[in-house]
Amino acid sequence: MEESLPPIIKKYLCDSNEDTHSSADNIKILTNYVQKKQNEVLTLKSNYEKVSMPSGRLVYSGKRAFYKNACRFYRDACEKLIEYEENSIEDLVKIAKLAINYLKENASRNIYCEELIEEISDRLTNNSDYKYYIFAKDALNKKVRYYFKSFKLRDTRTAMRTSLVTALRSNYDYETKYVTPTIVDTVLPYFLKDAAYSCMIEPIIEQILLESVSSLVVTISEFTDMFYEDIGYSNDYSTNTMKYICYTTIVRYFFDEAYLRKPLLSLHEDKNQIFLEKCEIFAQTNIGDLNIPERIKKQYVAYLPATSLFREQHLDILTDMQYMNNPLDIMLSLLAAQKQIAKYFKDDEQPLTFKETATLMLVLMSVSPPINAVSIALFLKKWGDIHLLPECEQAKDIFIAAVELIYNLDFNDGNDEDESENGNEAKNDDGEDGDDEEEYEIEWK
Repeated sequence: MEESLPPIIKKYLCDSNEDTHSSADNIKILTNYVQKKQNEVLTLKSNYEKVSMPSGRLVYSGKRAFYKNACRFYRDACEKLIEYEENSIEDLVKIAKLAINYLKENASRNIYCEELIEEISDRLTNNSDYKYYIFAKDALNKKVRYYFKSFKLRDTRTAMRTSLVTALRSNYDYETKYVTPTIVDTVLPYFLKDAAYSCMIEPIIEQILLESVSSLVVTISEFTDMFYEDIGYSNDYSTNTMKYICYTTIVRYFFDEAYLRKPLLSLHEDKNQIFLEKCEIFAQTNIGDLNIPERIKKQYVAYLPATSLFREQHLDILTDMQYMNNPLDIMLSLLAAQKQIAKYFKDDEQPLTFKETATLMLVLMSVSPPINAVSIALFLKKWGDIHLLPECEQAKDIFIAAVELIYNLDFNDGNDEDESENGNEAKNDDGEDGDDEEEYEIEWK
């Protein structure tokens, strides 16, 4: 009989008179221990089932994914812990039953049950998997509480004012009067939901969908004034710096909402594809054939393709625009691209002229175009009046002209070595360079 017992029981076998507890007492001790552990597992399961995590909707959208993931990982850790406990109890019950049956069938023998139970408990709690599940459960519980406490939606007016101050300090560009997306964009929808002027939201979105440009410009300006006063700022606050942040965020919000209903910048798929195909061809134009300054040409081998003009870090200057939904972000991105090009090709003695910059932007466009370039050009032609700086309008015109020129090229025509292909889009009737203020018109074939 003893030979069939597992080693953990054999270690604690003794004669009936060697233990302070009788066999009957030890049977009770083992039975009670098993019952206690089973109750602990049932309690653990019951407590887990009662756990109710606060809804992710109560957390700022920018942190909602992190919060939900932390909740999911916490539940996974709890379930793994319960599974481990249940499997351990099954093993414990088997050991206890073998020990109890042995005591019942061998009156002359006994087991040091207290020592046996102590070793079993140590094995349960010192197991590396068990320690990991306990650690993970506690750590993730703290993480869940941290996210909920730190990013819970509170009083939206206070949250909005705090977010605006943070944006002003960290994200605002005083030169361009532009602020990149910040926590303000996250808080704004919650704030507007309860605003007294929330009834204006749907009509403004409808104006965008109907492309009512002039009325939208006026309405958004009025909406910004109401929002600005609502959060407690006076109209002369900080030379209106904060108002620029509000205006930019509001424009971004409305165009994002409109895009969800009608993806304006995903239209014209066929034209976009034609444009990309022509860009691939145009980008192979020899540097020597481009109408760019000689001081730039002489730095490159003449027969190399236009793609050789730019370094890898320039290739995403324009492509990032394909993820933007509003005219402000797009035009500021274009202005930034124009400045980067001017800086890269700058000459201390002779800076780039407007036309030279436009031509280099044209070449960059062919080398690394946004996949929806035609959609962007048509979008800007419609919404280009919504800008913060006059320079943005100029950057917009350069972009539209570049898209128009490449799109209208006919590579099947033997006359493609004309001014257009070579970047000479800026010649006037006398063959001289046009004025920097030249209007760019776009017509689609």
